[in-house]
Amino acid sequence: LVSRQRGSNSTAAVSHLTDQPCRPAPMDTSSSFATDQDARIAHLEARLAQLEAIQGAPRVSRCKRLATLLLPWAALPRSEQPRRVQISEARRVTTKSARDASVHMEPPKLSERITSFLDIEKPSGPEGSASIFSSAVNLANTVLGTGILALPRSLSFAGFVPGFALIVGSALVNTLTNVYISDAAISCGWPASFRKLSDKAGGSSFSVLVDCSCVVSTLGTGISYAIVAANGLSRGVPLSFGVHLAPLPPFSWLGLDEHLAWVAVVTAIITPLSLLRSLDALRLTSLIAVAILIAITLLVVLYALPEDMVGDTFDACPTDGSANEQSCPPGEASYFTTMSGVLDALPALAMAYACQISTPTLWNEMYQPTRGRMLLLYLYALGGAMTLYLLVGGFGYSTFGSRVLSNILSSYPASPIINAARIGLSFVTIFSFPIQA
Repeated sequence: LVSRQRGSNSTAAVSHLTDQPCRPAPMDTSSSFATDQDARIAHLEARLAQLEAIQGAPRVSRCKRLATLLLPWAALPRSEQPRRVQISEARRVTTKSARDASVHMEPPKLSERITSFLDIEKPSGPEGSASIFSSAVNLANTVLGTGILALPRSLSFAGFVPGFALIVGSALVNTLTNVYISDAAISCGWPASFRKLSDKAGGSSFSVLVDCSCVVSTLGTGISYAIVAANGLSRGVPLSFGVHLAPLPPFSWLGLDEHLAWVAVVTAIITPLSLLRSLDALRLTSLIAVAILIAITLLVVLYALPEDMVGDTFDACPTDGSANEQSCPPGEASYFTTMSGVLDALPALAMAYACQISTPTLWNEMYQPTRGRMLLLYLYALGGAMTLYLLVGGFGYSTFGSRVLSNILSSYPASPIINAARIGLSFVTIFSFPIQA
């Protein structure tokens, strides 16, 4: 029948019709199929049309058809796919290009790395970028600060177990938020900034709000750091060296008192550092700040050790009358306290790792800022900060117990070592000011 209507060339095609997974076209069942020749011809022609459509269509793999059914956006153009898919694609391309580039590069020697790190006139990494060590030091300087000295007091509110849990949990949460920020930077492209990210996320009005938040945060942090640095130097330098700035020119000509004179000195130091064009150029001052905080951590640990191990030099409550009466004799140190105490310690411990303000800039400057390398950067910086927090908080709280002061250095007896620690802490705030502000 088909040969008479369509020609003999269709006979071979008809023989394959029964193998095709096509549903038969609807038929008129009012008359018998065997006797109605026209209905049979129409039925076979419909089947032939379906076969020709199947043979002419492009072949699509089962996996892709399944993905299209489960994920409807898979068949959309790249520009119309969701942001999450674009982030994954951008991350894949960035990782592949970084891996291909690293294959043809020889790793630098240790001496070359040290020389490159110390020469602040040149970038610390290859191709005019920052190395991961330089970025980790700058990020650690952003995280760490004077707040580390208040951690023993926070642990006295919460107790050892809840306090340590909050320190570790806050480190994990802040690491996750930094990963999200760097992922957003990948999706928005280089150079990344909070204004660019907020403009993509919520429009121009939202970006103005984010800019105002950044200005208020950095301005408040910068002012507080300058005040802390001036206070530390105005008290520590006269006690350690007997030097007073107020009688000296030009401070005496301007009629400045001791505190305002040190404020002027701090301003003269932080101004040129704040005018540097990149965070990578601040790597030496950041390294000095981190080294000072490590030394202060070691000092807290030594004061917590038994007297038979360290001698009378590191006795936190000596009997010669130099002990601080507010902290000596020590109070009781508890593993658990009350829920209200945990809530009192929560704000200080939750904000102990605030460093997100520097994440887009570090991503812009870092060499090969893939997700793996950025995660390694966060683990170095925030993991190192968490270690110092646990040491200072745990040993400081165990030394004085519930009678520890808000500044752990104020609980120790007056000595040249403590005065040197106060002066060093002032330089920590000075070197942290350019990164925070």
